[in-house]
Formats: sequence, C-alpha cells, structure tokens
Amino acid sequence: MRRALHLQPDRRPRQPRPHMGRLTRTIALLLLGGLTACTAAFSAPRTPITIGALYPLSGPLAHYGTEELRGVKIATDAFNARGGVHGRRIALDVVDAPDVDRGWRESYLLARRGTPVIVGTYSSTISLAASEAAHRNGVVYWETGAVADLVTSRGYDEVFRMGPSGATLARQAAAFSTEVLAPRFKIATSALKIAVIYENDPYGSSVGAGIRHEAALRGFRLAGSFPYDPATETFAGIIRSLARSRPDVVVAASYLADGARFRTALVAAKLPIKAMIGKCAAFYTPAMAALLGKKIDGVFVADKPMDIAPSALSPRGLALEREFVSRYRRRFGGAPETAAYMGFSGAWALFEGALGRARSLAPKDIEAAARSIDMPWGSLPNGAGVSFEGRSSAMEGQNDRAFGVVWQWQDGKPVLVWPPAAARGKPLLSSR
Repeated sequence: MRRALHLQPDRRPRQPRPHMGRLTRTIALLLLGGLTACTAAFSAPRTPITIGALYPLSGPLAHYGTEELRGVKIATDAFNARGGVHGRRIALDVVDAPDVDRGWRESYLLARRGTPVIVGTYSSTISLAASEAAHRNGVVYWETGAVADLVTSRGYDEVFRMGPSGATLARQAAAFSTEVLAPRFKIATSALKIAVIYENDPYGSSVGAGIRHEAALRGFRLAGSFPYDPATETFAGIIRSLARSRPDVVVAASYLADGARFRTALVAAKLPIKAMIGKCAAFYTPAMAALLGKKIDGVFVADKPMDIAPSALSPRGLALEREFVSRYRRRFGGAPETAAYMGFSGAWALFEGALGRARSLAPKDIEAAARSIDMPWGSLPNGAGVSFEGRSSAMEGQNDRAFGVVWQWQDGKPVLVWPPAAARGKPLLSSR
C-alpha cells in the first residue's frame, strides 16, 4: 500500500523579495511563454497528434499483430469521437514489423519522423528490439501485448507495459494448479507435479523461469522444464521425458503451430496427465480449435483477460467494454479476440491517462504523466487498472494492475473459469 506524502510547512523566516531586474523579468517572460506554448500545443485543434503503431502485420505473427492493432484503431476512433486530446485528433502512423530487424528499423524511423510515443507490439522478441531503439532515441514505448519479463526489467524510463509479464502469467497458472486443480485431484500441493515446456525465446523463457520460481515458492514438485526450438522440435523426445516424469499438470508456452503439434502428440501418447495449461493467446483462438478439433476440449489456457464477468468491471469500464465490442463488430465483423482487447485497453490508457495529463507532447512529459496514472481495477474493458512500477522497481514501467485469467475449452468453446470474480463458468475435469 502506498503511503501519502505529507509535506511539512516551511517555517523559515520569510526573506525580503528581491527587486526584479530586467534580466529576471526577461527570464520570467520566457518561462511564461514556454508554458503558454505547451498549453497551446494541446489546446489549438490544428494538426493531429501522430502516434507510431508498430505491429507484425505480415509473417507468422500477422494474425495477432493485426488483431492487436485493430484494438488500437478502435480506441483511436472512440477517443477522437470524444474530441481527442485537448481538441486535437489522434492519428496513427502504422508500420509493419514482422521480425526483429524490422522492429528496430521501423522504431528508429518513427523516432526520426518525430513521433513522441510508439505503441506495439504483441511479440516479445520484436518488442525488445523496437523498445531498445525507442529508448536510444528518447521516445516513449508503450507495449500493449508482449509478455517477456525483459521488456520491463532493463531499467528504461521510456518503456511501459500495459499487460501482464511472463512471470505474472506463470504465477497465475501455478496458483490455478495449486488452489483449484490440486484439491480437485485430491493431491496435496507438496505432491503435485507440474512440468513446463516452452519456446526458447524471451517470451517462453520468461514463462519457464516463472514456473520454476513458483515451484520453489509454492512447494509443488517440478517434473521437468523443457525449452525447445519450434522450427525443429518434433516433441518425440519431450513426450518420452514426460512419460518418465509423469506430471499431473503440463504447462505449454507455445504459439499456434507448435502448440497444436504438441497437443496432438500429447493426446496420441495417452500419458496419464490430469490437465494441460496452454500459455499463449494462440491457445484461445478459433484457429487453434480448427487445428485440433475435439482434441482441444479440456485444455486450460492461462492468458490475458477478455470478456470477463460484468461484475468485475466498474460501471465506466463496463460501458467502455460494450462500446469497444460494438465498434469492433461494426468495423471488422465478428467478436474481438484477446489481442484486440489488449490493444484497445492499452491505447485507451495511453490516450486518457498519459497524453491527456501530459504538460506537452515532449516524451519526458508523457513519461511523467504515465507515472502518475492511477486507474482502479476494472477501469478498462479487459478488467485491468493502471499503476506503473517506479524507477526503484526491478520491473520499472510494468503495470502492476495487469493480471491473467484461466480459460477452458468446453464442447468446442472457450469458457473463462478463473479467478472466480471474473469467471463465466466452472472448470471441468472430465477430459485432459
């Protein structure tokens, strides 16, 4: 809990006011002119405020990058409909960053074009490169989706992450396993065995490290930690290792194609595993259901929140969620996915909480405004609030009011089952 800062009154004797000479008056007028210029930069509704939007719009991550960008676009439309930022409309300078090299280059070029802030990126590996370039060029980087711990553990003042970190999502998976699954299995926490498989990239490594940390913290047994290269892994060796270690729960930090391959191999092996928890938005998508068919039923998914119970949102958050879904359906058709919720919620917090409170469009002023944001839980459509970790934190710029949820595929449909305050159904353990 933060403590209020109480300032003691200055009890020193008041000194006589010095005579204001010509130089002092000149400095005062210059300062006043600077403040007036800062105010005018927002109040004069002339040119739009251009924000960089950097996402993978081609390549293997195009679906998720496009979906997250759609959320940003809907937030931009909705905020502009309310008058924008102090009367100035927001415009997006959209760039495609399908890989690390393009992420760095496009971030650098956006900074050269004068954008004060960049939103992105969904992918952790691309985010690390793009945010590094933004940091070196003094531009605010506002991450809406990537989860690798390293995004906010480098001590960069300019980098902020709206969503949960990999460690947070690993903690949610471990909590669900020990608090919900273990009692249902009639297994003590000290006897519960959890294995984790993960892609050997920054995202997967964060989840793997998080599960190992949670094992030491909560006291469950780690039944194996298996990194893999998605380009070459057949999962035959990992399946043999799981057959030997016999975990009760397997956590898989995978993307779409490799996640589907692993689930298929796991089902075919008929191992006595009681539950599988997928750790990526890909496990939630219709694309995964199409790849797996009936094999997806019973799979749990620990990931970022969307479509949570209305009671978990504030009245304002609920109204914003309904507006977001309505605008999304009208513009794109169908229902928004998790990535779109993250894009919308992250962009809305930027527009309202940072740009709307900043003294000017200078990156340092946007950064200072971001550090003062205090949005309660449930303020945003995905159920999150906003309060960023400070400079003294090992995760500077991390939103500590971001959280994860657990879904389960039941009869071909994803159902939010945990935590109870956000849930729309209950977990079923009839199938693995």
